[in-house]
Amino acid sequence: MVLAAAVLAAACHSPRSGLASPWVPIVNSPQITVLVDTSRLSKIEQVTRLWLRFEYAVPQPKLKSTRGPYASSEVQEEVNCQQQQARDLQLRLLGADGQVVGDTVFAASSWTTFAAHPLTPSILGPLCSQIGKGRGAER
Repeated sequence: MVLAAAVLAAACHSPRSGLASPWVPIVNSPQITVLVDTSRLSKIEQVTRLWLRFEYAVPQPKLKSTRGPYASSEVQEEVNCQQQQARDLQLRLLGADGQVVGDTVFAASSWTTFAAHPLTPSILGPLCSQIGKGRGAER
């Protein structure tokens, strides 16, 4: 969770790699683009498991826990839009060449309300709207 917060705190500086589908943008700003991978969306009852990608306009500096600077990050989340809750599963930091420079798996993370989650309602709200559009596979 701490690394996720650090990644999001750094989100105000970030490159766009213009990824092709299945990555669908849900939030765009001059500093960061947030995308959801519609090919890896799975839903069981009210919980959707998915991957988000954060592409930074400016590469982010190396952290103590990484092997180098990173240009983007991917986070796997479980989201319950109806209850407005999310939980972190995994975080990957990717260098400009797409190689993983940091990888964290969150063991048994707790559900957090959108208001208290590091991704904030400004990302989770548009994400739930995208999920509601039926993008991605239901498994």
